[in-house]
Amino acid sequence: MIGSSRQSASRMRITTRVALGLSGGAIVALTAVPVHAVDQGCRTYAPDRRVAAGFTEKAETQVRLNGDWMRAAELMVDAATSRPKCDPRRFEAWRLAAKYYQFAGKHGEASRASYEAGKQGVRTGDPAAAATAFIEAATFALEAHDRAMARCAARRAAVLAESPLLTPIQRIAIRGRADYLLRAGGA
Repeated sequence: MIGSSRQSASRMRITTRVALGLSGGAIVALTAVPVHAVDQGCRTYAPDRRVAAGFTEKAETQVRLNGDWMRAAELMVDAATSRPKCDPRRFEAWRLAAKYYQFAGKHGEASRASYEAGKQGVRTGDPAAAATAFIEAATFALEAHDRAMARCAARRAAVLAESPLLTPIQRIAIRGRADYLLRAGGA
């Protein structure tokens, strides 16, 4: 099952439990606990990694040497789209693209890139990062005077705020920011 790409594999994890008996001696019990690992069929091939890394490196060079935020943002979009959808580095590439668009003054493009980062965060199972990206997308959309996009992104952040994977503090912070953006967006 290790070599199959779309099948789930089960492994056994051995846990050790130590208990003190009445005579003071230690009793060690080994318990086999089934661990279920699912292979989602995600493969990052070496050419994909090299291409994406090349785009990222070019974007960093554009910023460092030329201060060309727009070109850097476009390169980061290329880096994000060249990675597989299940690659967690795709999220970071979308976030950087959004920041670079923001620095270039292109708030509409920043909103769209941040929205893509949020969708990627949902795809990879990180509700805190996804909600933060959706909140940034809503903020950028308001700066671009796109109230519909702001409401849509803020609603997605509000839905993610209910995730059981978040701490209560994260939940309160995300809900508060999403509610503020919904009011600002006219919802």
